Amino acid sequence: MSQRQLLWLVAGACGAFLVLRFAAVHEGVPYNVRELFALGPTLSSLLLVAGLYLLFSPLALVTPWIGSGGAGRGAALVGLVIGHAALAYALLRMVVPLEAIHDVVGYPVWGQVPEVERLIRFIALFSSIFLLLLLGTLLAAGLAQRAETVASALRRWAGGPLVYLVLAYLLVVPYAATVNLVELIEQSNRALGAFFIASSIVMAGLAAGLLAALLSGANRRPWFILPIILATAPLAYGGLWLGTENDIIKYGQRFSALQFLLSANRDALVHGMDLWLRYGIAYLTAIGLLSIILSPFWPAGPTTLSDKVPSLPKRRTG
Repeated sequence: MSQRQLLWLVAGACGAFLVLRFAAVHEGVPYNVRELFALGPTLSSLLLVAGLYLLFSPLALVTPWIGSGGAGRGAALVGLVIGHAALAYALLRMVVPLEAIHDVVGYPVWGQVPEVERLIRFIALFSSIFLLLLLGTLLAAGLAQRAETVASALRRWAGGPLVYLVLAYLLVVPYAATVNLVELIEQSNRALGAFFIASSIVMAGLAAGLLAALLSGANRRPWFILPIILATAPLAYGGLWLGTENDIIKYGQRFSALQFLLSANRDALVHGMDLWLRYGIAYLTAIGLLSIILSPFWPAGPTTLSDKVPSLPKRRTG
């Protein structure tokens, strides 16, 4: 690791800690997020920073790996991501209260070993998010460093991972009864709703990857990169708006999924411009945190083997 990368690693970890420490105590932060800090603001923030680096820094390492291999690496990637998701679950079980995990994956309903059921559900959900973010970072690597590699990166990704995402959808939505997630998805067509939500996750991965390329010095064209990053914000919002339920009746109230996710609590639901503002803050915070996690490990050189074309020897004259 170079001195620049080490500097970004230390500075990024400190910045992430300050952001999480602020989120732990600020009353405007959604209560579902504040539940993550059950061990206290400082200790929980430290542990979450370490966890975030362990969970998401591999995106920057896998991006050149999957981008430089053949179609077979897509299938191998699925096994690696499943193992990574299992490790992520073990880490979160030590840091995050069980109730917070139930808020995400739902309560066990299969009637067998509850811990195994939670693990399977979490693997399906987290690995899906990881693969979608990876698709975004692959696109980012192509746009930021070699625009012509975007198509080839898509072909390498659309093998095993794409099939796995379909199976994971069946596990998380129709068959696992993950109520807390299912009730937030557009009810008229859950498959289409899940597709739009997935597209928003890809947009976040794209924006974070492009920003990481700028921060790491792999790309020095902010005039080209920054407009794309800004354009992902409304595109991601559109995906969430189309993919989530806009009319939920619960707790004696009527609200949308975005209101539920972005409001500080159920007694103070945000509307209109306040909702847009909260979304903007949440989106920029998320891609900012992800980009500073990725930047120390972001590949600086060519992203595919096809880029490594040796130069022809010069012809001698005379």
